[in-house]
Amino acid sequence: MADRSGYQRGGERALLLAGWFWASMAIADGVAFDIDDPPSPDHRLADNLNGGAKLVVESEYRDDHDLDRHRDDRRISLEPQLEAVLAWAPAADAGVVAELELRQKYWPDHPDGRRSDDAVLELKELYLWLREFAPGWSVQLGRQRYRDRREWLYDEELDGIRLLYRRDSWGLELSATREEAFDRDLFNSDDETPIDNYELRLRQRLAEDRDLDLYWLRRDEREADGEDLDFVGIHSSGRASSHHYYWLEAAVVSGERRGRDILGYGVDLGWSYRFSGAQRHNLTLGVAYGSGDNDGSGTDNNFRQTGLQDNNAKLQGVTKVKIYGELLEPELSNLVIATLGWGMRTSEDSSIDLLYHRYRQVEADDDLRDSNLLDDPNGDSRDIGEAVDLVWAGRLAKDLKLSWALGTFKPGRAYDRRDRAWFSELSLNLRF
Repeated sequence: MADRSGYQRGGERALLLAGWFWASMAIADGVAFDIDDPPSPDHRLADNLNGGAKLVVESEYRDDHDLDRHRDDRRISLEPQLEAVLAWAPAADAGVVAELELRQKYWPDHPDGRRSDDAVLELKELYLWLREFAPGWSVQLGRQRYRDRREWLYDEELDGIRLLYRRDSWGLELSATREEAFDRDLFNSDDETPIDNYELRLRQRLAEDRDLDLYWLRRDEREADGEDLDFVGIHSSGRASSHHYYWLEAAVVSGERRGRDILGYGVDLGWSYRFSGAQRHNLTLGVAYGSGDNDGSGTDNNFRQTGLQDNNAKLQGVTKVKIYGELLEPELSNLVIATLGWGMRTSEDSSIDLLYHRYRQVEADDDLRDSNLLDDPNGDSRDIGEAVDLVWAGRLAKDLKLSWALGTFKPGRAYDRRDRAWFSELSLNLRF
């Protein structure tokens, strides 16, 4: 019995260390979950070896993303995903974690006639971890997940080394990684250009549920005409008082692309108030600003994110939402996004969020960076449009979770075609 208890502690440390800097700063609040989290190695398979798996089935609907209801661009897809994780911990301070995902997307009525995409078998994680190899120091080596709290910088698996130092209320993280150093898909070859990343992050816990990060991140595309970018920024979020919550993301990006200098800045600031009562209603206000460029010559003043971001965050509900819109999902670049949200815990295990987003370009441009629309702005107006999202998530049983998101986007004067676009996604998550 003692051996199994020691093993379990080792297995838990393997998982905890993988997400240490992210999970240790999260606000413990009820039974919050992220439907995209990897499975937990809860099942003992052998001495010092634990495993776990999950099955996710996602159904997605998209319509009128070309902003023209007279043309049929409807997309319906179904994507089952089977994910498995193994954690081997021969000692309480050392172990190996491996994670695989098998998935395939099916199209009932794709316009080009195809019924499915190629099956993908992805090696998501494979890393060695050592804890306290020197006082306060831990290390992870291999393919591992990098994710900040609001996924504003990254939510990605990268190959490399990460050094972690923790002492009392502060921590230090150093990492050197490469994106696409090795093929992710074991079935199909990748031809992506590797990108090197270097990060230095200082983290301070200001209170039990409030944190502050200062960071420098360098992205070096390994091509002569690629982007070489440096991000210097600050993150802070948490509970300001018993009912008040806040977040702050701010960064300056500098570098060059094809001989042209880059210098831009972005800010994302928000506040949420939780009302008293059994159902815990909440009100959220947020504004995000990414600088733009007004002439296309000289220094490029467009802010851009890292390219590793997902822009997902939990407000006061039990799961994350797409903070810049379920349908549009733009990168914060040459854009102002105002957000008003209302939410409610419908039970201890479920919640609903209703969000309104207003989009406006800083400088009128015929490009909206990294959005899901199939149409481009006309470059004559800054009025991109507005969106409404409804997100519900709940735990149906101990290991069964369900989430549903509905989004609609109404284009503004920046688009010549102005029909409303629609999006819906249903996700079922079963862990075993």
